[in-house]
Amino acid sequence: MKGLIKSFLLLAASTASTLAEENQTCSAEEHASGTCGKSSLQEEDDGKVDSEDSGLLAMIGTPWKKWKPCDHYEKFEQKCKPRKADCVKDKVDFYGTRGLGKSMLYSYSKAANLIFEEGCAPKIIDKNIKNIEKFGDPDEYTMFSLQHFLEVPPVVIEVGKNKDKPAQDDLGCAMYALTMKPRKKVAQRIEHTRALFPQDKRRPVLGFQVQTGWSDETLKRAGAWERLGECADYPQYSNTTAYSIRDDKRGGVTLAKMTNLAATAADSAFGKGNWVPYISSDSEAVRRYAGPTLSDRSGFKSVMVPGTIGHNNGKRNKRTKEENIDISTTTITDFVLLSEVDLLIYISAGKFPTSVIERAMCPQRSLGLKAYPRHPLADAGRVLEKGSEKGKGLEKPGEPWIPNLDDDLLKDLKAAVPKGRRNPCWKDEFPSRACLCYYKLAHMPVLDV
Repeated sequence: MKGLIKSFLLLAASTASTLAEENQTCSAEEHASGTCGKSSLQEEDDGKVDSEDSGLLAMIGTPWKKWKPCDHYEKFEQKCKPRKADCVKDKVDFYGTRGLGKSMLYSYSKAANLIFEEGCAPKIIDKNIKNIEKFGDPDEYTMFSLQHFLEVPPVVIEVGKNKDKPAQDDLGCAMYALTMKPRKKVAQRIEHTRALFPQDKRRPVLGFQVQTGWSDETLKRAGAWERLGECADYPQYSNTTAYSIRDDKRGGVTLAKMTNLAATAADSAFGKGNWVPYISSDSEAVRRYAGPTLSDRSGFKSVMVPGTIGHNNGKRNKRTKEENIDISTTTITDFVLLSEVDLLIYISAGKFPTSVIERAMCPQRSLGLKAYPRHPLADAGRVLEKGSEKGKGLEKPGEPWIPNLDDDLLKDLKAAVPKGRRNPCWKDEFPSRACLCYYKLAHMPVLDV
């Protein structure tokens, strides 16, 4: 095992080193003059992965010699013993305004299991029982409702037969049952996405799931981030995603390193050129970066769910009804398809991948890397929110907004921004705007350059 870990890390270091040479930070002048990449620049640092993760990555990358295609519904039948439902029972409740993963894990599945225990199929109905305005309205699609997207399970499953697993802990079977009969829009999105995989034969699938927290930010503080505009005055930050999404508190591990570690694990488990990448993220910039990177490593085009990505629980926001429907459709599709991958490597502080793993019926290897880029992003968002009521630039139409941050807020921003005080944004004439634009462009590719 020690030899396997050593060879794994050497290969990962080699691929990360190559990528570092191709991704360097340029000044605005170098970018504008076209000399970006031609001058002598400091190479980006991939950072270091947690030592425990290194060993675990090597373990899940152990050659999977007995891998073979697996029928998910067949495994569901074996594990959960479904039988035709003879009755349906409504369960109306306020299931919270969290994301789909957390709701599935702590609300929907547990409520469903209580009804499954009675021998009926559950009809889960979301309702804003206390009519709290900020939570939204299911009928307006400003509050997520399971029934809008998934039909009542056509089966009843066994619950609580295992003495070591109390009734409300049999969550995987409940999640599968609740999502086994999607309504038309979701069913079409699932089939459309499945059609993007190679159709000649079934190959192992690497699921790479990265939650940066951007969907939460655009839900909580959309107005504040919008005030920055498209940040067109900082084109040099428009292609920094690989190194801007990082966790400085845990060795500075970057998206570039995490992506290459995932590919290396898949190469080791399934063989080079013998796996297909499936990418899921709440940041379009992550998908833009990881898609081509993993395609190059695998030899197959990366598969991603078509459609709008974001936080599925709309609450009260500026999104249209159609946008909320599309985001929820994408989220549920991601939830189902990630549960069907063979090797899942994820970066998240949320519950989405945890619930995905619970839903998986077929053998699945998984590992959550110890990297939480969403925490410093949320810190930066709070700084932006506090400074959004002040600032220069608004008195002249067309001028970019410059957040007016006091010393304490600037200190907080330095602690949150990738690479801290070493970030080139601090050399800008207006560092408060430059550093927040650096963050925005890392997650939201509004500039095509």
